[in-house]
Amino acid sequence: MVCCEDSDAFLPFQQSTPYRVAAEACGARLRRIDLGCGTALAVERGRLRLVSRGPLWKQGTGTTDRLAAIRRLARWPGITVATLAEEITGRGLIPLVTPMHHAVWTLGPDLRRGMARNWRGHLSRAE
Repeated sequence: MVCCEDSDAFLPFQQSTPYRVAAEACGARLRRIDLGCGTALAVERGRLRLVSRGPLWKQGTGTTDRLAAIRRLARWPGITVATLAEEITGRGLIPLVTPMHHAVWTLGPDLRRGMARNWRGHLSRAE
């Protein structure tokens, strides 16, 4: 996760500007999609579109609006795969990966303190 440029909120790395810059430097084709009630950064290759850990919703967007936006996103002429940050269910949506499958770690100066004792020992020996 990285910090948003315009606020103190955090967003998934796959929806951030540093990710877009790095992916484009590697030759990927990315597109920022305005959904009305939020935005999504999508990686496109041929007829396949991947929206990972997104879209980013505007404050106060309800479940009904989110579902409608996901359906608009899926109207692209190809296959759209979206690994959403939260679970949204409805007609036409097929869950492939649930939000529970994403590991979210807070990295910071206290990372070592949060580790179990045996992991700290392994890290010290490796250093």
